Amino acid sequence: MIIKTLPYFNDNFCYLVFDQTSDDTALIDCGDAETAIDALKALKRNLSHLLITHHHHDHSGGLTELLNAFPSAQLITIRGENRLPKAARQADDTGVIAFGSSFIKIHLVPAHTRFCTCFEVDGCLFVGDALFSGGCGRLFEGDENDLIKAMDKFSSFPEETRVFFGHEYTLANLAFAKTIEPNNTDLLNYERTIQQKRSDNEYSTPTSIGQEKKINPFLRIDQKEVIQVVDPLGKRDRAERIGELRRKKDRF
Repeated sequence: MIIKTLPYFNDNFCYLVFDQTSDDTALIDCGDAETAIDALKALKRNLSHLLITHHHHDHSGGLTELLNAFPSAQLITIRGENRLPKAARQADDTGVIAFGSSFIKIHLVPAHTRFCTCFEVDGCLFVGDALFSGGCGRLFEGDENDLIKAMDKFSSFPEETRVFFGHEYTLANLAFAKTIEPNNTDLLNYERTIQQKRSDNEYSTPTSIGQEKKINPFLRIDQKEVIQVVDPLGKRDRAERIGELRRKKDRF
């Protein structure tokens, strides 16, 4: 499997995924059709699968143009999501889609939006705005109970799982994370690594589940230093704690 990261707009990412044993080619998210079409033409690949993590325009605005350009492509969305063009297939949570010699597994993680969806293939997880390196997406349609469930689900993946996210927000997220855990040496070292990557014009995507469990406060809600910041009196449950953490990030 080959993954090509395509940047577009100011800080968005979409991803082309190629199966090496077949002609299957998937695109995860598309806010800008021209970016994807140009890449597919340059690579001489046809588009077989269109996967959308959530309905926000910067992740789905190019769908109609892409479907016109590649009419045989299957648009796959989560069942119940009706704010996107009519899908060739609506999948269920934990559904599986054949993809070349492998499979794409579907995971519903509502919080950022009601139908926020992640796609897993060959140890890689494409998460849109559900999870970022050092952070997570705002709660537009979900609440703190949804958020803690989503973060616990991400934490349950193997640590070596590679995570491909939807925006280049990493340094801003790490700046906030340092206000929560200023003594986290893993966090401080990671920030230096990402600063060097960005100065070299490299992307911070992908990260890994193992890395995020060391530095992302939203996956560290049970750590003593995090609890001390969001629940100093020890009166909140886990969902209330992560809700307070999200509010702090929103105000940051």
